[in-house]
Amino acid sequence: MAKSTSTTKSTGGIACVRVTLVAFNLITLLAGVAMLAIGLLLFFASHVESSSLDVLENVATEETILPNNREFKGLSIVLICLGTLVSFVSFLGCFGACINGKCLLVTYLICVAVILSLQFLVSVFAIVYRQPMSRTLREELMQYIRQEYRPNTEVARTWEVMHQMFGCCGVDGFSDWFEIDAWPAEKWVPDSCCIESANMTGCGQVLDPNLWNRQGCLGSLQLVMMEKLHYLASAIVTLVFLQLYGIIASTLLFYHAKEEKNPSSYKTYSYELARRSK
Repeated sequence: MAKSTSTTKSTGGIACVRVTLVAFNLITLLAGVAMLAIGLLLFFASHVESSSLDVLENVATEETILPNNREFKGLSIVLICLGTLVSFVSFLGCFGACINGKCLLVTYLICVAVILSLQFLVSVFAIVYRQPMSRTLREELMQYIRQEYRPNTEVARTWEVMHQMFGCCGVDGFSDWFEIDAWPAEKWVPDSCCIESANMTGCGQVLDPNLWNRQGCLGSLQLVMMEKLHYLASAIVTLVFLQLYGIIASTLLFYHAKEEKNPSSYKTYSYELARRSK
């Protein structure tokens, strides 16, 4: 009777592990399919945009601070690869847990371990290259000011929103706007750089720095990005724990499947352990 009760508890525990592993992989499978779909949409949209630029040249311009066609294509390829990988691994875990397949469970275990290792390497890379990435951001913003900025364009509207949102001017300060390609030989700033009390049109061309915000936008932008990274870090930590659970659960299911196919060896092993402990 005691043996039967122990077997029932063991079977119930394995069933619980199996159900939770299947549920977890179903969720990640849906997420992977969603990433794959978004990636495909972006990929084909970038091709449509590229082929339509000649027709829509009055509407679509290159003067935008948003990702250009090449960046959209790169992002779409990353999403397609990531979505395919997540979908494949999730399918392995889900199907392997359902049919109790040892080969599928081992493959799933190895894939999750590799993904976990890659996440660790990416995290280390992000920490080590944090300063170079910050310098790259500054250089990109300066390029948008000095070379890409033109009045009444998407770049101008983006900077206007940024100036008003953060109460700032330029990247490091208002002098970043001096003598740019949009107004060479002029020490002007956009009107969006003006402080709220300077309620006048053309205040950016008055040449009075007291009317302009002195703080640059780079620091405020980095703070916002860091806040977003905290949410991303929380999501990654949660994902790591789920992946660790996936590794443990797939290992338990693998050994359970192995025991079901060859129970005599486990009984002998258990008997030897019991005999040695006496």
